[in-house]
Amino acid sequence: MYPGTYVLSSKEDKVSDIIKRAGGITPQADNKGAFITRINTSALKDDAAEKLQKLKKASDTSTQLIEELTKPTVKISLRLDEILNNKGNALENITLLEGDIISVPKQRNVVKVNGEVMFPTEIVYKEGASIHYYLDKAGGLTENARKKKIAVLNSNGSAAKTKKFLFFRTYPKVTAGSEILVPKIPDRTGKGLSTAEWLAVASGLASLAGVAVAIINVSKR
Repeated sequence: MYPGTYVLSSKEDKVSDIIKRAGGITPQADNKGAFITRINTSALKDDAAEKLQKLKKASDTSTQLIEELTKPTVKISLRLDEILNNKGNALENITLLEGDIISVPKQRNVVKVNGEVMFPTEIVYKEGASIHYYLDKAGGLTENARKKKIAVLNSNGSAAKTKKFLFFRTYPKVTAGSEILVPKIPDRTGKGLSTAEWLAVASGLASLAGVAVAIINVSKR
């Protein structure tokens, strides 16, 4: 109700304390999409980044780690619905630090679909609809879509991935304001053959076998 800058009254001030002092959330608030932007004060980040940068051949993993360690801020996802409904006892009702910014976005009644779909777009949120509903609305998946790696990015910054058990896949739940990400099948960098290439080789071997049998039959005559 009253956005602004608030002074921490003690070292124990939590998210719920500041939200209460700010008059609570408005009816239009997306209480599942809130997050904290916190200054990255990790004492290890400079030392770790320096050591990684000294590597002669930094891999993609180490490069990503350097970027992560040296970010000026970090994002902490919140669930204000749980924090407020549990009277401040929720796990995510963390103690605040100086410089923290609590962001409570406005409700967005759409779902964004990005990546390997025919028509990346935003679709009006439908209560209870599965992830397949939104993928169909975006024209379906492309041939390069990596189905088993489809993920949902929630409005508070947290993410959920597709899970597999035996022959069954469980796709993440889609909520208002979330984004569906469909990754691309990575290009092959190894020397192995693809399924199509193996089929071509098998077909070629079958043809050669047929020729060999014919030659043998002729020679017997």
